[in-house]
Amino acid sequence: MNTQTNIITPNSFLERDVLIKLSQLHPLTLVSSILLDYGLIILTVFLCEHFWNLAIYIFAVIVIAGRQFGIASIGLHEGTHCLISKNRRINDLIAKSICLSLYLPASMGFDDYRDYHFKHHRHLNTEEDPEFNNRQNLSKMPQLRKAFKLASMITGVPFILILAHYIFKLKNWQQTTFNVSFISITFVMVLVGCYLNFYPAIIIAMYWFVPLATWGLFVNNIRSLAEHYPEGEFEHRGEVPLVFQTRDVINSWFDRLFVTTRGVNYHLSHHLFPQVPFYNLPQLQRELTKSEVYRQYAHINTSYHQVIWEHLIGKLVSLN
Repeated sequence: MNTQTNIITPNSFLERDVLIKLSQLHPLTLVSSILLDYGLIILTVFLCEHFWNLAIYIFAVIVIAGRQFGIASIGLHEGTHCLISKNRRINDLIAKSICLSLYLPASMGFDDYRDYHFKHHRHLNTEEDPEFNNRQNLSKMPQLRKAFKLASMITGVPFILILAHYIFKLKNWQQTTFNVSFISITFVMVLVGCYLNFYPAIIIAMYWFVPLATWGLFVNNIRSLAEHYPEGEFEHRGEVPLVFQTRDVINSWFDRLFVTTRGVNYHLSHHLFPQVPFYNLPQLQRELTKSEVYRQYAHINTSYHQVIWEHLIGKLVSLN
């Protein structure tokens, strides 16, 4: 390993045959995961409507948002790395369809995100990393402001502001991406439908947009906080190889059900071996624990509750 250039030699971590096995794509597993998530969303909506009360609805929002996040991570992230299909055209078609079906308020199209994300991988945790400056600024934020910013994500207000910005951009439709136009127009149509008391529009608003806007945005923010730059590392950047300024989170039962449902928690493992699909990441992480370098440098949290605590106090809680 070269700590300055962030070069990793896979053979120093895994046996070649193990890596080959873990890198195999299993489309049936992927499709089953997506169908399971959509199935749970439909079942949750049905049960909530049948046994309606406010407590059940709040629980439904949390369940649905967790599944939306899982589907989104497959479409956007797995799709970006061509881990849906070996055929890039088929891979991209499926990935874009998944992302569009979720009505994700993304600030860039799929192809632009791929360029952005690959630049992030190439320049991980350096000043050329497109995510670096935002993370650095966040790490210097006062604790109270951090807590307020994180808590605000669950209110739905940031989501509404994002969509309002997109709707305003429709005035310059020639400079607006298809994704932004589609999402903005759909949202306006749903709002009009709700105003007219159109039942399908009310269902979409309650069980799709509300979960996305509240728990979904909150979970995505936590995911973003967890991935890189463990708190307390800025003053000692030279002591830890750049790639290891990234977390692996061992999900609690709560995390598995309601937070990160499709391997997003194994982010360090992903950066070490981005060719491994999400359903093989748990096994990959277990294999990596056999490596002395991984055991020495890996930052591992045992839950996202622990990640939030680290973020708020500005210090590492668990460094393995």
